[in-house]
Amino acid sequence: MFANLNYIHIFVAGIVYFIIGALWYSVLFGKIWAGMLGLVPAEADKKQMPRMFATTFALNLVITFSTACVLHFVDPGTCVGALKTGLLLGVGFTLTSTAMNNMYAKRPFKLTLIDAGYHITGICVAALILTRWM
Repeated sequence: MFANLNYIHIFVAGIVYFIIGALWYSVLFGKIWAGMLGLVPAEADKKQMPRMFATTFALNLVITFSTACVLHFVDPGTCVGALKTGLLLGVGFTLTSTAMNNMYAKRPFKLTLIDAGYHITGICVAALILTRWM
């Protein structure tokens, strides 16, 4: 199975996923998200950003690789099929696990929607890229 995957496409999907996250947590929902978590950036946090961004990108690659593996077996064939598969993965795994964690941490459901929404969007876009480009 791994031999049949296109690693360039997985890498590109990972880059797009990372860009979605950058937009999601800055322009779109950054202030709301940080406010709900009570985050105030300190100088020490800024020094950690390159390492955190590199780790985030590596984890995005793991997600896009896993998505490519599922797509290999499902073979959705169309953009609609890719979106359905992305939604299944995103809602089935990301939304549910994020909701459980945030429920026990007594965090607002709006935070769950922001965090899970990023991953659902990223997985759906990655599924589209991987399906149309394979």
